[in-house]
Amino acid sequence: MEFRDFTDPDRFVATAFKAMCIIFALALIPNLLLAIFSQLSLLEMLIGVLFFLLLSPAAYLVWRARQDRPERRERRGAERTPVLPVSEDDYE
Repeated sequence: MEFRDFTDPDRFVATAFKAMCIIFALALIPNLLLAIFSQLSLLEMLIGVLFFLLLSPAAYLVWRARQDRPERRERRGAERTPVLPVSEDDYE
């Protein structure tokens, strides 16, 4: 989302909607986090923090494993539809 999207009449509505959604989410997230964390004990919060600290390296390792895979080469040539043999009995 760039500022020039606001000046383009074709993209204005979509860009304004996206901007309002971002503002709404940024206003809602602190209240949501406060409501969730006020219900948790200190031990539960520590478990959650440890979970996310372990989740991040695991996600990175999965990402790296997918990056290191060799790319599959596409087949060259046209894709053909199989042609069934023609029987001479069909023409009688």
